[in-house]
Amino acid sequence: MLATSDQRPATDAVRSTQYAVRCTLYAVRGFSILESILVVVLLALIVTAISPFFGTAFRVWQRADRQSEVMERARSGMDRLLKTIRQAGSVSSVTGSADVNGSIQLLDAYGSTFGFRRSTGSGDLEYDPPGSPTGTEGSYSTLADRVDSLTFTCYDVSGTTTTTTVADIRSIHVVLSASDEEDVAGSVRLTARATLRKDFVSYELVINEINYNSTYSGADERENEWIEIYNYGSTAVDVSGWEISDDAQTDSVLAAGGTTIIPAGGFAIITADPTDVYTNYSVDAGAIRLEVDDNSIGNGLNDNGETITLLDDTGSAVDAVTYSDTWGGDGDGDTVERRSATGGSSDATNWEESSETGGITAGSANSV
Repeated sequence: MLATSDQRPATDAVRSTQYAVRCTLYAVRGFSILESILVVVLLALIVTAISPFFGTAFRVWQRADRQSEVMERARSGMDRLLKTIRQAGSVSSVTGSADVNGSIQLLDAYGSTFGFRRSTGSGDLEYDPPGSPTGTEGSYSTLADRVDSLTFTCYDVSGTTTTTTVADIRSIHVVLSASDEEDVAGSVRLTARATLRKDFVSYELVINEINYNSTYSGADERENEWIEIYNYGSTAVDVSGWEISDDAQTDSVLAAGGTTIIPAGGFAIITADPTDVYTNYSVDAGAIRLEVDDNSIGNGLNDNGETITLLDDTGSAVDAVTYSDTWGGDGDGDTVERRSATGGSSDATNWEESSETGGITAGSANSV
């Protein structure tokens, strides 16, 4: 029998109801076990596919963040170092360009010493402020940590010729490399050149021989200490108004009954007590006799080693030697002598105990 028009709506309503029931039952029933496994596998494949990209993105972000931290602290320390070099009057001592544990001591216009170094123990960039006991561990403060290397390359007034003679240094090229603790960021490398503030004056004078620990003791030891200066240049130099200092004190250099002019190729002896020195030691008659303005050179030359600095009449360092008792002449009556006038002033290989009979060559060419 054919459905009438009145029956069709009822049939459609039944079908709609049946479809809704089937959908509801499907929703209530949920996924089958097989379907669930397929969904899990699909999700695992998606995660596996995209996880390297997330890992890479995280590592890139982490590296950039660490590198920013490394750069910030390295740049802060470098800026302080360069600013101080530019304000310094002269260089007292500096390590060679190949030494990654760089160290530099500077002098201001008043003769105060301050410096920077990469600590061989901690690897930090450290600052030694003016007025502190130079070179003592407690005097240094940290400017930047995790410094991998610090080097100084020094140039003369030409700007192209390197030099190890402190009196000739006009500019300094500094290279600092740093990294983070886990080495996630890699190494950051900073380079810059700084020029000393003072007008450049060059002298070809060096500290050439040191009698720092004689066989005398007490006050007699200080009065028998002396330093030889050698003019290896071709021009006479007047040292009137010059000074000599150790780590603790600066003294004026005076004529000891003669001239303050050291001739080309000539020698001068700086003493604390000319009477004692010229009585107890054989000094060449041609040596220029100089003395300090009190009864000791500096605070008395340290028997274990320290820095001796020769300053001109403007307060600029002409030469500086950081000696050690390991160089020789440690209380046995001998001096330590410089091998080469143009060699490194604080280079231990450029110094040796005197081989001369009597242990000294005061006022004449060295024996080593």
